[in-house]
Amino acid sequence: MAEIATGWGCPKCRELNMTQMLFNEQFSTKGYYCRNGHDFKDMGELKAMNPAKLQVPQKTTIQQGYEEVKMSIPSDLKAALLAKFGNAERLAATLSAVFRSLSQEKCFIVGLEDIEKLVEHSGIEVNSSAQLVGAFFAMRKQIQDLIQESKVPANNGNGSSSPVLGPGKLVIDIQDHMPKLLPLCKFRNESPENICEGAIRAALDGGYA
Repeated sequence: MAEIATGWGCPKCRELNMTQMLFNEQFSTKGYYCRNGHDFKDMGELKAMNPAKLQVPQKTTIQQGYEEVKMSIPSDLKAALLAKFGNAERLAATLSAVFRSLSQEKCFIVGLEDIEKLVEHSGIEVNSSAQLVGAFFAMRKQIQDLIQESKVPANNGNGSSSPVLGPGKLVIDIQDHMPKLLPLCKFRNESPENICEGAIRAALDGGYA
């Protein structure tokens, strides 16, 4: 038969300065008993002894396919985690998700210092990996759009993509260099054309080969 914790303390154990839970068994006439061998057959007699009320331990329900894992961590770390997540259940659910990510072939954790640097350099507030992916996608799209806008046709009409010399003009295809050129444009607040023109003038003035 299933043993049931009553939530009452054994009065005889209390007289011995001990605390023991009283149990009974479902559908049994055995009465109430504790682990120290004290038993009470009569409910009225037991209540007359004014048994102390004890908290019945709650059984932890483990989901199907889950296993309990015990590990040791520093006490200050445990306190910090519980302070952040509020209770052990929320912390356990979060750790389960973290462990699942760690089990993947590729995974890395971004700490607070690196998050602050990302925000500082990008100007984008990042609070999750999904936001980080979205930020990179947006930046890549922006660069592609700028490349498309700044693209200069370099075909000379003969099927060649080599530089084209015209009356007072030099047309150069700089598409392949735009990923490196755009950050410089942003830093100087100049267009790609102005920077390229300045580079050519500097080369001519310096007599570079």
